[in-house]
Amino acid sequence: MHSEFSDGVRKPRELPPILKKAGIKCCSLTDHDSIGGLDDFFRIAERYGLQPISGVELSCMENNQQIHLLGYGFDRRNQPLLDKLDELRTRRKDRTENIIFELNKIGLGIDISDFYKLNPGPYWGRPNLANFLLGKGIVASFKEAFDKYLGNDQPAYIPNIGLSLVEGIDVIRNAGGIAILAHPVLYAEKFDLSYWSSFDLDGIELYHPRQKKNELKKQIKSLARKMNWVISGGSDYHGILPYRAANAMSEDETSLLLSRIGSVQGKTLAG
Repeated sequence: MHSEFSDGVRKPRELPPILKKAGIKCCSLTDHDSIGGLDDFFRIAERYGLQPISGVELSCMENNQQIHLLGYGFDRRNQPLLDKLDELRTRRKDRTENIIFELNKIGLGIDISDFYKLNPGPYWGRPNLANFLLGKGIVASFKEAFDKYLGNDQPAYIPNIGLSLVEGIDVIRNAGGIAILAHPVLYAEKFDLSYWSSFDLDGIELYHPRQKKNELKKQIKSLARKMNWVISGGSDYHGILPYRAANAMSEDETSLLLSRIGSVQGKTLAG
């Protein structure tokens, strides 16, 4: 799930009531490269009788492809993790300003101060820029912003400079958490599923709105068994469309994930 601390639109405190109504019992807020919303999320989740797990979705790079790495159950006060997230935020801001520079080179005339008034942070990414272009009437749709300006191979595209996947795993593990590959379906064109077996992961995401094909799910389950990985799942909710619990994990699967967190930490649960 995502909040306004990355590319979601809801405040962290608004999410637990939605989860409670949907019948969710255990939950995690996984903002991109940010854990700034976790304190609020934990406080309200516990008030609603939910079991919150610390979470983050790190931006990593592997063979020039952006890969998302989920971290669960880490110590959210871990200073090396906080330092690394600060570094990633700086990289994101620099990248965003470089994209604006490229957009202005082709004549769009974007005032960077206007952009920051509408997007004060702490997260900046291409979705913010797409919505900005849409609001200014430069494009007619969010999709057009990517198709015409921001997408791969378009005139203002600048790749994100994330952590290496190995570095991301180490950052999460050193903070007492477990590292899980997010939505492998999004990388399927470039990476065979077996490619990920060479990394020291703790798990792989099985349930995701984009992973609908049963054959792919069978392959992910098979790989997880072979590698002794736990599986995870989630809605990837951004607060725009209605929340759907269809991609939630079962209680047994959740118990295994919590047990793996406990085995990494040597205690029951981080938070």
